[in-house]
Amino acid sequence: MDENTVATYDMHAQRYAAKWLGKPMPAETRAAVAVAFQPGLSTLDIGSGSGRDVDWLVANGYPTVGIEASATMLAVARGAFPEHMFLLDSLPALASTTRKAHQVLCRNVLMHLPPHAQPDAVSRLLALLEPAGALVLTWRMDTDAGSARDQDGRLYAHVDPQAVQGALDRAGAAVHSRTVAKSGSSGKEIAVWVIRAGR
Repeated sequence: MDENTVATYDMHAQRYAAKWLGKPMPAETRAAVAVAFQPGLSTLDIGSGSGRDVDWLVANGYPTVGIEASATMLAVARGAFPEHMFLLDSLPALASTTRKAHQVLCRNVLMHLPPHAQPDAVSRLLALLEPAGALVLTWRMDTDAGSARDQDGRLYAHVDPQAVQGALDRAGAAVHSRTVAKSGSSGKEIAVWVIRAGR
């Protein structure tokens, strides 16, 4: 993860969490999970933030562990949902994450990595999957190939779909579906890919 972005989440964790916890998991993510995931199978939420999505997943039958890069945000999630498991780690390396899962959700995290690190991040997400596992991968789409920071300093880098596809091809993974949705909070278009790992 971009260091300044992690630092921003550390500094403003309570404010971001208050915003996210007051809203449900986005409809496009729920729809993708319904297509891709099977209840009862081990699940990871990479970039779990406030823990809201982990709580929704567990409540709907997907036993989930959250992985978060911001230590302060992680503490907020643990406080809000002490019954769930949250671990500190970050893309692209996820160096301390050794557990595998049948299902992985990575919602709107790729854009917080510099473009050169994004293919490695996708490869690492696929490496976490059990054979024939499912990955739901989303990111905010941009109209150009540049990168920008918001007023708090978070990086919003361009995500090149061809670079993502290249990482999938190298891993023998296949895209089950590609959809585009509009974010209810930012109004930006969101790419939603449902991906199947190789056997």
